[in-house]
Amino acid sequence: MNESPTIYGNRIILRKPIEQDKYDRLACGKSKEAVRMYGGDTRTLKHD
Repeated sequence: MNESPTIYGNRIILRKPIEQDKYDRLACGKSKEAVRMYGGDTRTLKHD
């Protein structure tokens, strides 16, 4: 079980993932910015 603490900052909250997060991520699409933000390689990104 993930026992990570929730960390509160002035403009951000870091928390352990929840089920809804994967649906929110998929809703972002595959823009270069989203792929880069999630640590992906944009050099091999195929555009629709």
